[in-house]
Amino acid sequence: MAYCPLCLADLRATASDQPQLYVYSSRRGQIEGPFAPDRARLGERDAFVQHVRCAAKNPFWAAGSVGAAGEFLVTHSFTTPQGQPVHVDHKILGVLESVQGLAPGRDEMWYPADLFKAVNGRAPFSRRQCISVKLVGGPEAGKTVLSTIAMLSSSYPHPTCTFRTEDFVYAPKVSDFLSVLHPIDCLSRGRAVATGWALPTVKDTYTVRAVFRIAQHKGVDGEQESLLRQSLRLLRSGNPQDCLIFYDTSGEDAKRYFADILVRLDRKMNVLAVVLDATDLAIGGGVFGTQQVNSVPIALEQLSRAPRFLRPCLLLTKLDILTQRLRGSDATTCSNYLDQRRATPMLSNAGDRDLLMRWLRQHNNDFERQLANLLSSGHAPVFFTWTDGAQQFGPGTLPQAHGLTRFADWCFRGE
Repeated sequence: MAYCPLCLADLRATASDQPQLYVYSSRRGQIEGPFAPDRARLGERDAFVQHVRCAAKNPFWAAGSVGAAGEFLVTHSFTTPQGQPVHVDHKILGVLESVQGLAPGRDEMWYPADLFKAVNGRAPFSRRQCISVKLVGGPEAGKTVLSTIAMLSSSYPHPTCTFRTEDFVYAPKVSDFLSVLHPIDCLSRGRAVATGWALPTVKDTYTVRAVFRIAQHKGVDGEQESLLRQSLRLLRSGNPQDCLIFYDTSGEDAKRYFADILVRLDRKMNVLAVVLDATDLAIGGGVFGTQQVNSVPIALEQLSRAPRFLRPCLLLTKLDILTQRLRGSDATTCSNYLDQRRATPMLSNAGDRDLLMRWLRQHNNDFERQLANLLSSGHAPVFFTWTDGAQQFGPGTLPQAHGLTRFADWCFRGE
C-alpha cells in the first residue's frame, strides 16, 4: 500500500472512492489524471504529484465565497518577526505559479513525484534509500537550523564522493513556508540570510524537508569521475539517488510525549532523532528547575519512550557555542575533538558518546545522570552535529555543517 509523504495517509490502489493522484509535467505544462496510486505515470523527470483530498493544503490557497471555487495566488515575500521584508525565489514557487491556472478549485499541495517514489520504494529508489526522520527536541534546540543545513550539498563532505543535492520543503502556512525556503534559497546562491528567518514550528503541525543526494564518485586519485564513467556506473547500479526526509515538530509538542501529531508521525517514520542543545548541559551553564525550558529532560523522556519500531538516536547541537563557554581542560578537549571531526567526516561516532557521557557525569544532576545511564546501555547512538558560522549566514561567511555525513550514513546503513 502506498502513502502520501505530506499527510502520511495510506492510498488504496483499487477502490475508486479512495484518494488518488494527479500528475503535473512541468516540462510539458500539462496535468494528467486522476490515477490510482499504482497506475500513475511518474517516470517523467520534473513531474509533480497532487494527492486528492490531501490534508496538506497548498499554503497559498484562498477559499472562494459560498458556492464558488477558491484559488491560490503565489507570493514571494514575507516579513520576519523583526519587521524585515524578505523576498524568496525557489523552484517550487515557480512550479506552483505554473500550475495554478491549470488546477482551479484544487487546494491540495503539489510535491515532486520523486518524493512519492522515494517513500514508497519505487524505482529508482529502494526502501533502504529513503529514510524518514522524526525530529523532536526542546524549543530552540536547533531542529530548524539542523534540518535546513541538511538541504545543502556542502553539508556532506565525504572522502570518496561529493554530493549534489536537490530539495523540497513544505510548511502549512505562507509565512512558515517562505521562511523555510528563504535560507535554502540564499545559501545555495551564496546570499545573506535575513535575521530571524528561523521561525519556530507551529504547535500541532510539522514541516517537511526532503533532500535528495546524488553521489558523484571520485576516482582512485581523488579526481571527479568523468561524466561518461559516472553515467555508466549509475546505469549499472540503477539507484543513483537517496532521500532523507526530516519531519520537524515543535518544541511545545516535544514536551507532551503523547501529543497526537507525534504519535501520527511514528507510524511512517524510520528514525527518531532527538535533538539536544549542548548549551543546556550543566557543563555549558544549563539551568534546571526554572521556567526556562531545558532540552535535557525532554530528550531523556523522548528517548526513554521511543517506540521499538523506530531507530532512536541523539543529535547534540550547538557544540560551537558550547566550546566558547567551556574553560580549562574541558575547552581544550572539546576543541581538539571537534577539530578531529572536521578533518575526518566519517570518523566513528563512538567518541561522540564517550565525550557526552563524560560531561553528563561531571555534575550531580538527576536528569543528566539518568540520560548517561540510558546511553551507556547502548539504547541510542550519539551524533555531534554543529554548524560553524551559524550566527552569520551572510556572503563570504556561509555556514558549514559538521556531523551530518556520519549521521546520514548511519540512517542509510544502520551502522
